[in-house]
Amino acid sequence: MRLDVGPVEIGIDPSERAEDTVAMAKIPFGAEFVESNAVMTSIANCNSSLVRDRTMLDAAMVYASADQDMRHTPLYDRVSSP
Repeated sequence: MRLDVGPVEIGIDPSERAEDTVAMAKIPFGAEFVESNAVMTSIANCNSSLVRDRTMLDAAMVYASADQDMRHTPLYDRVSSP
């Protein structure tokens, strides 16, 4: 994680796992660095920009409180088109 050139991309998980993710990021980067820098990026997929399920909202609150990057995007797909 430390030798990466940008934030680590993570998925949306329940808030307990999001809290674990933030805590684990403090191991290689240090707590002070994580508290003042974005070291991870989370992308929340949804079917509609007006619909957010509880898991996404809870995780968003954890990442926002830790000042980490959170992107909400409708219909994001990791598979590229030919």
